[in-house]
Amino acid sequence: MHFLLVHETQIAIYETTKLEPVKQWPVRENSPPITHATFSCDSQLIYASFLDATVCIFNASSLRLQCRILPASYLPPNIGSSVHPVVVAAHPWEASQFALGLTDGGVYVLEPLESERKWGNPPPAENGSTSNLSTPPPNGASSSDQPER
Repeated sequence: MHFLLVHETQIAIYETTKLEPVKQWPVRENSPPITHATFSCDSQLIYASFLDATVCIFNASSLRLQCRILPASYLPPNIGSSVHPVVVAAHPWEASQFALGLTDGGVYVLEPLESERKWGNPPPAENGSTSNLSTPPPNGASSSDQPER
């Protein structure tokens, strides 16, 4: 059994019985501090929020970054630059859905695009072909290449 340790400088997964770190992900130099993180309901993903309002989604077993969600993807343009997530809450049944509680009292629920089904997965090819053309993303999601949102 494992537990998640969250500090503004790192995310770590610890072995419960030995209280030893199994995996660690340190924040890079010149990167914003972590404000909160949590496991998804199935413990396969870790959702982490940062002081600059970026949200990162990690594979829990490897702490490999699967997806980065930029603030412009979910925050309205008229919101102050000091607004950022202070809490991340995983949906109790939907592993790919989570909510962000913001410093201004706002709450946003995020989930991957329906065509993607999971965070960090490219959408399926239409008619057996792939296309490099991008279309405007729905609901404010970014159209940048994976894994960034």
